[in-house]
Amino acid sequence: THVDAPFDDYFSGPRALSGAETSLPYREIPTTCRNPFMLTDQCMIIDARNRRTSVYRTGKTADAALLDPVLTLTLTERFTVSTMLDTLLAAIESYFSRRSTFLSETLSLRAIGVITSIMDELAAHSDDRGLRFQASQAGLLVALSLSMSTPGVGSSIAYAASGKLMVPKSVVATVMIPYILELGLRSEPKKVERIGNVLGEEIYGKPLRDFSVQVVDAVRQRMGLLQVPMRLKELDLDLDSMVEIAEIAHDLPMTHFLSDPISSEDVFELIKQAF
Repeated sequence: THVDAPFDDYFSGPRALSGAETSLPYREIPTTCRNPFMLTDQCMIIDARNRRTSVYRTGKTADAALLDPVLTLTLTERFTVSTMLDTLLAAIESYFSRRSTFLSETLSLRAIGVITSIMDELAAHSDDRGLRFQASQAGLLVALSLSMSTPGVGSSIAYAASGKLMVPKSVVATVMIPYILELGLRSEPKKVERIGNVLGEEIYGKPLRDFSVQVVDAVRQRMGLLQVPMRLKELDLDLDSMVEIAEIAHDLPMTHFLSDPISSEDVFELIKQAF
């Protein structure tokens, strides 16, 4: 929004920006394979005064979006993989969200299928433009899904930790994937089963619960082969510092679209499991 006001006023909400009358044209040009807010009027802002992350609604979506996988080629192999897995987390959380719709779930499952089908090959050939094109397609599918649904608590933790502790958001999101799937086991085992179908896991003759656990193990195994961090402690984080991260994450609206209510203590418990 074009307005002559201190930047800190953006954290005070619409009233502080009531003088805004016109908006500059907004063109979205992602330089990684994902931007979960690309097709919404939301963005994440870190307050430089206290490093807290908050969601800001602009009231305006992008006038146009340009996706060019070539723009992602400057990413290192490590961040290519982590941004791809960050996209996977967003797809899973959009699928689990109680705001999800038939269309958003269809898009999420398609994105999960694309990502899991290329993740091993992209890790080995990170400069392959065809694979990056598919990763960008998955990112677009997730953005479309999230225009109808929401991310979840795993993304909240990643945004909060990135802002406060200045660790890469995508790497924290990567760690959270199996723990979000385990969280889904308790409330959405049937959805975990459908993810397993997309992954090509064998279901015949297995009870739903056993198969859903198998799906989580399969995802964990695939991540292990990529040699990505599997625990938050691998990021040189201190568990005591994560108490505030849990509080910040709990305050983010996206945390509260699970099937069951979640407290800041529940968020911290999830973080401890991921430690």
